[in-house]
Amino acid sequence: MKKAPVFFKYVAILFCIFIFHACKASTRQSIVLFNIEREVTYRSADTLFLQARSAFFPKNGKTEYMMTMSIYGHGTHAYGDIYEAYSKDGKKWSTPDVVENLKRHLTYDNLVRSFGDVTPEWHEKTKTVLCTGKTFFAYPQDTAGIKGNRRMDIEHLQEVAYAVFDPSENRWSGIKSVEFPDKLDNGDDFYCVNAGCTQRTDLKNGNVLLPIRYLKDRNYVSTVILCSYDGQEMKYLKHGTTFTVPQHRGLYEPSICNYKGEYFLTMRGDNSAYVAKSKDGLSYEPMKEWQFNDGEWLGSYNTQQHWVSNSKGLFLIYTRKGADNDNIFRHRAPLFIAQVDPANLTVLKETEQVLIPIPESEGDLGNFGVIHINDNETWVTVSVTPKDIRQTENIIAKIKWDN
Repeated sequence: MKKAPVFFKYVAILFCIFIFHACKASTRQSIVLFNIEREVTYRSADTLFLQARSAFFPKNGKTEYMMTMSIYGHGTHAYGDIYEAYSKDGKKWSTPDVVENLKRHLTYDNLVRSFGDVTPEWHEKTKTVLCTGKTFFAYPQDTAGIKGNRRMDIEHLQEVAYAVFDPSENRWSGIKSVEFPDKLDNGDDFYCVNAGCTQRTDLKNGNVLLPIRYLKDRNYVSTVILCSYDGQEMKYLKHGTTFTVPQHRGLYEPSICNYKGEYFLTMRGDNSAYVAKSKDGLSYEPMKEWQFNDGEWLGSYNTQQHWVSNSKGLFLIYTRKGADNDNIFRHRAPLFIAQVDPANLTVLKETEQVLIPIPESEGDLGNFGVIHINDNETWVTVSVTPKDIRQTENIIAKIKWDN
């Protein structure tokens, strides 16, 4: 049998190389372009508001906007009443005003109950704004004047709390809480449960996938619960895969999104951040530590991350070390946005941009919220936590997606 000519061997080798690189190129993520517009919606030199997050809702054929925030006492978990601000055009905002139905109040056993870590979001099925978070409990003597420099809440007393705003009647519900069974089906106790600072996903039938955390021994465990919601009441149906790490406080402040039929969960840990993927939002593949696509550690730790998911792509918003920010508390500024590779669960380093730079006050940006206005615009709302002064600065970064 004659040997193939050398020429044809080289042609075959070159063809294989071409096919390899073509296949590799087809798996690369196309880079999504966007512009960022930043607006300061409120400033105050004598009142400190934190946990500012925005939502939109349709009203009288137009889109209006709301922002919730907590008045704060410059102590650890020194949360007070919930305030609200409104805008008819997304540019001019009203002065924050207290929500009477969401004010701190005494329980039957003489504890102060506060609603905090609130995330408002439009719920399409019921035409309501569903605000999820947690309730804090404290002794009355620890909350006088909402002041103090130590932890003010009773840590093991917490609830998965929510409240409902009905735009058609311009009316707020009171503070409500989700009822849980005593134990999960894995034998863990549903203990010290909350949904503070999490990002949820609503299903077409109106059910809600709500990330929560609970306490097991001395570590937090993150999971996603499925709840029914009828516009007034949320009811627990079941929970999904549980995640934790043995270091420090475990995993908490989880956030979920849906992208192209898959679900993605990001979780905060004291030393790092983690991500997992699911087909149904409840049963997840093993989690992995967040990394850049070159294998380098992302550097996000002890701070929440949230998602942007739209027809343009999947994106993560986060803070991290290594950004000339060693002077910032827990490296919580600047706030970054970068595209995510959904197949490999990595952050594409070449796409990283500063969403909100380090504030002049050197305050941190670690508590923020994301809302998807439409395919052309996404908002990220944040309150600057001042380093040394009692000053509020609420900022909206408006991401304008290129068509």
